[in-house]
Amino acid sequence: MQNDMNNTNGGGNYPVNNNQYIPGRSQAIASLVLGILAVICCFTKVGAFVGVILGIIGIAMAKKSKRLGYVGGMRTAGFVFSLIAVIICIIAFVAALAAIGLIASLV
Repeated sequence: MQNDMNNTNGGGNYPVNNNQYIPGRSQAIASLVLGILAVICCFTKVGAFVGVILGIIGIAMAKKSKRLGYVGGMRTAGFVFSLIAVIICIIAFVAALAAIGLIASLV
């Protein structure tokens, strides 16, 4: 009989069987996807406001994944992407407001 504890996936103490439910994994994937989308929103015409919202939701999903006990790298990457996106989007939003204020004062 095969020992499941010796067949772990490096991300934690979970068996290698991919069909088995891993608590917090789906939240980690959602956090990573939302973080990537938030970063993309920062540099496209979609806008900083949407990026901030997606980033905040991504951070919340990463924290929920951690609370459920997931220890994989996807959770960390999702948290980092989301945090970077929120910071960049807030800076871009403030810069856009300053530019609008500057243009309005010149008119």
